[in-house]
Amino acid sequence: MGFKGDKGERGYSCLEGKIGKAGSKADKGNRGFSGVTGPVGPKGDKGHNGERGPKGQKGERGIQGSPGVMQIEQLQIQLDNLGVILSSQGCDCSCLHKRSPHLSSGSFTIAFVGIGFIPVYCDMETDGGGWTVFQRRKDGSVDFNRGWNECERGFGNNSGDYWLGLTSLHQLLLVNRANELRIELKDYSGNSAYAKYSSFNVGNSNSKYTLSVSGYSGTAGDSIAASGAAYNANGIKFSTKDQDNDKWSGHCGTSSGGGWWFNVCSRNFLNGSYGRGTRWTRITWYTWKEYSSLAFSEMTYRKKHEPHERD
Repeated sequence: MGFKGDKGERGYSCLEGKIGKAGSKADKGNRGFSGVTGPVGPKGDKGHNGERGPKGQKGERGIQGSPGVMQIEQLQIQLDNLGVILSSQGCDCSCLHKRSPHLSSGSFTIAFVGIGFIPVYCDMETDGGGWTVFQRRKDGSVDFNRGWNECERGFGNNSGDYWLGLTSLHQLLLVNRANELRIELKDYSGNSAYAKYSSFNVGNSNSKYTLSVSGYSGTAGDSIAASGAAYNANGIKFSTKDQDNDKWSGHCGTSSGGGWWFNVCSRNFLNGSYGRGTRWTRITWYTWKEYSSLAFSEMTYRKKHEPHERD
C-alpha cells in the first residue's frame, strides 16, 4: 500500500457564493414637503372647573352719579324756603308758586344757570298768586327819570319803589310760552282799580324792547290800546331821556321825565314824576283818572295757563 496523500482544500458549494466587502453609505436625502392638513377632529369633552382664585383687592370708589328727580325737587323746595329760585330750565314766581304754594309774597332771587342772579318780588296772593313784579311806585323814594343803561339794568328796591330792568324782564318772559300782565292802581283817596291783559311780551334789545299787549279785562279801562291811536302803546319801542324811539317829532323821554313805551307821548305813563308835575309828566292812567296823578302803581306778569294746559 502506497503512502497516503495530503488532504486537499474544501471546494465551494455551488450554492455558496463568496461574501464581498460592504459598499459605502449613501448621502441623506432632502426633506419632503408637508402633507395637507387633515379635517378638524370632533370636540372633546368639557374639562373640569378649575379651583376658585383668591379674592381681588377692593377697587377705587366710582364717580358719584347725578341726583335723582326726587332729590332735585327736594333741593328746589329747600332753596325756595330760603328765597332762592333755582332755574336750570327756567323758573319765575309762577312756577315757584306752583312748586311751593305755602310761600307768602316777598323778595326772592332767581338763580339762572349760565346767566346769573335776578332779584325779584313775588306776589303770591293777588288773583291766585304767582305774579312777578317788575314795576312799583308807592312813595316817590326813587327817581324814575333814568337813562337807557339804567332802565336796561334796573334800579330801586324790589320791596319798595322799583324797576326790574328791561334786560331781566325780557329774559324772564322767555321762561314761559305765554304770559299775562296785571296792573294795580290806587289814587290819593284810597280807591283802587286794575287792568289785566291776557297776552304780554317785551322784545329784546335789538327791538328796543318793543311792547306787545292785548286781551284787556278789568276795572281801570284799557289805557294802553283804547286811549286814542296816537297814544296806543302796543307795538311801541321803549324810550328814555337819552334815547328817542317814540313817534313824536319831539322827544317824549325828555319832556315827560321818565322812560316808557311812548307813542306820541302817552296817556298811560306809570314811570312819571311822583305826586307832582304836569299832565304829561305825572303817573297817569287816562281811562281811569284821566290826567290826575296816581298814588300807587304796580306792574306784574305771570305764566298764562291755557284751559287745556297741564303743569
